[in-house]
Amino acid sequence: MDDISVVSEGADIVMTVNGRSVVIPPHVARQVGKALIAKAGKAEEAINHEQVVFDHAVLARAGVPVGLTSDPYLMHAAMVEAQHNKRIRTSNIGPNRAKEEFGTPTILGGAVIVRRRSRGRRSGDD
Repeated sequence: MDDISVVSEGADIVMTVNGRSVVIPPHVARQVGKALIAKAGKAEEAINHEQVVFDHAVLARAGVPVGLTSDPYLMHAAMVEAQHNKRIRTSNIGPNRAKEEFGTPTILGGAVIVRRRSRGRRSGDD
């Protein structure tokens, strides 16, 4: 691994990589820092693309409007994964999860209505 150090000297930032120093003004250091963070995120996304696709698919299936990637290829792969992965489809997440209804079903005009009862004991259930 390379020997890297970053220090602040007065109004400037001094970055030393393998014995070579570069003096950078603060506004340039901020821009370089933002660019490094963005590129590091893209590199991690490329390395862990399978996990990113799976996690993005889980979020999409749950109806979360936020994704984990802006790469169109990975977004498409995530949508395919959300549609075809049985583990994701059968999980109990999102707006389509199973809802439990308690009570006796009653049919009124072709519609099934479930009369809900409390789970507590009634007097006379001894």
